Amino acid sequence: VKKLGYGGYQQFRIALATESMAPQSLLYDAALDESEDSVAIAFSCARKALDMTERLVDRESLSEVARLASEASTLYIFGLGGSGIVAKDAMHKFVRSGIRCFSAEDFHLQLMLASQAGPQDLALVISNTGANKDCLALVDILGTAHCPIAAITTYPRSPLARAADYRLLAAAPGASHISEAFSARIAHLAIVDALYIGIMADLKDAGLANLEKMRSAIA
Repeated sequence: VKKLGYGGYQQFRIALATESMAPQSLLYDAALDESEDSVAIAFSCARKALDMTERLVDRESLSEVARLASEASTLYIFGLGGSGIVAKDAMHKFVRSGIRCFSAEDFHLQLMLASQAGPQDLALVISNTGANKDCLALVDILGTAHCPIAAITTYPRSPLARAADYRLLAAAPGASHISEAFSARIAHLAIVDALYIGIMADLKDAGLANLEKMRSAIA
């Protein structure tokens, strides 16, 4: 594989799959047909992803992650690329609960945050494929720091899923490493919402008081 000019088997496998798929299959989670309604395709994929994920997600793991997040000294939220959008949404949700949480868009700043984590903290790492090399670099640093890791990912056998202490698995119709995985993002966002609800349930009156402080500040 390396003699062919690829950095490794994973890179070769993705390139091979890309070559063997019809171009329209690379654009979205479902093969696109000009005769089909784009609205129907998008909403159908989103509904399927949510239904599949609702059946798949481990309720006990989600409840445990919510409890750990509400009790952690600091919650670190990591995501890159498209998963960075989900991480940003998670930060927007969790900060209103009053828990101490940090996130960053810049990869180097994420590395800096990961270097400060410890056993008393919790890291939420979001990656659709669970194989992004920068994401795995963060996981290595978090592992060295003995920081518990909760992963939101679509692939249960990915390096991220195997390294995580807690796995919150999503599902998406037609999901592949080379599709745009838009519907997977919808499922990941729903998992974040479920975590937020769980955190607020654990915090009880303290969470409601923090939520009211946030609303008053914005008002």
